[in-house]
Parts: sequence; C-alpha cells; structure tokens
Amino acid sequence: MRRFCFSSSDGVKPGAKGDLGCQDRSFSFNYRKSHVVGIFDGHGTRGGEAAQTASDVTRRKFQESAAQLENFSQLQWKEFFSSLSKELEESLRQTFLEMKYSDGKPMYHLYDGDVCDESGNIVRGGTTATICANVGSLWISANVGDSDAYLQRVGEEPVKITADHKPNNPAEFQRVTALHAAGQIEHKPLFVYDIPSILNKERCPEIFDKDGRIISKFVDSPWSNGLKPSNVRYEPGMYMTSGHSVRSQDKFTIAMTRSIGDFAGKKSGMSCEFDVSFWEIHEGDLLAVYSDGIGDCQTLKNVREMFESIRSSPNLRTNLLDILRINQTFASKTFGKSCFDDASIAAIFCQVDESTESAAASPEPTEAAVPEATQAEAARSEVAEEVAQAQAARSEVAEEVAQTEAARSEVAQAEAARSEIAEEVAQAEATSPKAPKRDFDGQPKSCF
Repeated sequence: MRRFCFSSSDGVKPGAKGDLGCQDRSFSFNYRKSHVVGIFDGHGTRGGEAAQTASDVTRRKFQESAAQLENFSQLQWKEFFSSLSKELEESLRQTFLEMKYSDGKPMYHLYDGDVCDESGNIVRGGTTATICANVGSLWISANVGDSDAYLQRVGEEPVKITADHKPNNPAEFQRVTALHAAGQIEHKPLFVYDIPSILNKERCPEIFDKDGRIISKFVDSPWSNGLKPSNVRYEPGMYMTSGHSVRSQDKFTIAMTRSIGDFAGKKSGMSCEFDVSFWEIHEGDLLAVYSDGIGDCQTLKNVREMFESIRSSPNLRTNLLDILRINQTFASKTFGKSCFDDASIAAIFCQVDESTESAAASPEPTEAAVPEATQAEAARSEVAEEVAQAQAARSEVAEEVAQTEAARSEVAQAEAARSEIAEEVAQAEATSPKAPKRDFDGQPKSCF
C-alpha cells in the first residue's frame, strides 16, 4: 500500500536583500490521493510580490482543476502547464499595475505594453516556479527557472528531474539564438561568465563561441581566467544579460534563462514556459524540491545525506524546518551573513507499507501508458486503503460515542451537585433571614 506524506516550508533570511526580506514562497495542496508542492524563488525589487502572486495563482488553478487532474494524459498535463505559465505572467503584470504608494497613486503604468515606473524603467521583479505532484501512478515535474527537484528511489542516488534553465545550457542558448534568427526578438542577449570586479556584465567573457560551443578555457581553467566560484560545487557564476544595443530602460542581468515576470528579459528571449517531465512512482520514492538558497549549499553527497535525513524522520515538516535551520547556519558561514540567499524546501514521501515488497530501480522518464498490471495493483491498493480508512472511521465513531456517554454522566453529576447546593442555600436563608442572597455557588449576588 502506498501512503504519501507531504509538506512545505519557507525560509527566512535578512541577507543580501536587506529590508526586502525573504522572497521565497512555497505551498502544498492535496486532493484525494494526489499531492502537489511548489517552490517560488522571487528575485529583483518586486521578487516577493512575484513569488506570492505565482504561488497563489498556482494553488487556485490546481484547486479549480483538482477533480480532472487524475484523468489527465501527459499531453493534457503539458497543456495545463502551458496555460498556467501564461496565466502567471498576466496575473503578475496585473499585480504590479495594482500596486500603489501610501497616497494612493499607482507605482507602475503601462507604456507601449510594458509595465514601467514613472521614469519609464520596466518593473524589476520575477520568480522561479517549480511544481511537483504525484497523480495516479506518475510523478509530474514542471519547472521555470533554477529551483531544482530531485527524486530518489530506495537504495539509489537522488536524480535531478528538473530542466536546467541556466546560461550555460546549450539547449537554452540555441533556443534564444533561433528566436533571434527568426526575427521574434530584436536584440540577442549575451550569455556570460561573472567576473565580480566587472560591474557591467556585458563586458564579461561569453560562455559560447559563435558556433554555439562552450569555450573550453573557462571550463578547464576557470580560476586562472578571472572567474570565481558561486557555490560549494565550485561552479562559476554566470548570467544572461541584455545586448549592447538595448536601451537603458530595457537592460537586465539575471542568472537564469526562464522565469515568471522579468519582463525586460522577455523582450530578449527569456521564456516563461515550463519544462514538464513524467516518472513512474515506486514504493519508497522520495521527492524534494528546493530553491537555490539550498541548492548552492549542496554537493551530491550533501543531497544524499539530506534525503537520508528526511527518510529517517518521523515528522516530515519538523525535519524540513531543521534542514532550513542547518542550511541557514552553513550558508551564513560560507557566503557571509550579508550574502547568503533565501531558502525554501518542499517534499513528498511515498512511504513503503511493511507488508509490501518493493523493487528499487533507477528513475527514468516514461512516455508510455501505465501497464494494466500496474493499474490493477494500484486499484487493489486503493481498495485496501479505503477499507482501512473505513475501519479507522468506525473506530473514531465508537470513541466519540464513548466520549459522549462519559460527558452525559458528568452533566448528570453536575446537576445533582447543583441541586444539593441549592437546597443548602435555601436552608441557610430560612435560618438567617438577614443574610444576603447567594448564588448556587455560595457567593453574594452582585447588585449590578
């Protein structure tokens, strides 16, 4: 029998974003036997509003579609997330337009279709969106941006199941190059490594040569070529940044190639489209999704240890909070108290029933229909679980009946005690006519 437990937790950090506070948001949602978790890592001046809007809209869309989701084909899931990405973009645009100063004046206006401030600068704010769910016999993973999800089978290494939307991904470089060649974007952005001493990132060294190949010297000898590590895996920082000919109001620099919001980047090839993948569920599967505030602190060994910690904990939510606290301490020591990033984590755990034997296998994407034998086994599991739930419900009813009978007995005893007290009061008044009148508890009555 499969039993799922799920939870999500937001991190809190003062860090480099100062009074912007934590811009991460997470949510969890369940319907019958399906569970959904999501992480939204906001960035930019309005990153908190972007992440909150994306989280709220996503939750609402899943709630409205919950009854149909279990019957979705893989194609319908992809259409669902394609529709969601457009809805998120439009909702975020509307959120910005509705923001006002304390005197009631709007902060942003529409200029030539762009949401801009009074100086004509496009609003700065966006968020990642990584959503994972177990529905029927499948895990579903969908992501925009660099918040990662990992899936671990029993006895196996955790495997990353989200797509890389980072500037060193050749597929993303080719996607943007094709958009520019087709005339769908006017300005082709630059994909560059970060040299911290160079403030204008357009002057940093490019990741790809003119033929779309990664320039080898920055891979072979990154530190001798001026690069600096950006995480504990000693990966250099990198950005997608606007080209030289872009007007100042449209300039942007961001560490990913897809996001929700970041409207200046959308004019130069950034995408809001989800990458969606599907994986068969096995007993004992553990899925975790987290923002780069945790990801930047994790080697593969650390990821493995984190999954072992989640598996061994009797309380999933408490364990996730512990992971956040440990990560925050480590990040502040590693990157500095003014530099470490927001952190959020969510997880879904398919627990193994002791009476069920499970064969561990490496996770692989599935595009095929679920075999009939798997469907039959799932049906048997559902029936068994429903029987167990019915038995538990009967036990709860019996317990409630017993509690009700006990309560009735207590009420009867209280009534008897009140009668005795009232009788004693009457006797006292009869023998002492000048004594003040008293309530049944023996206290003098108030005159008010």
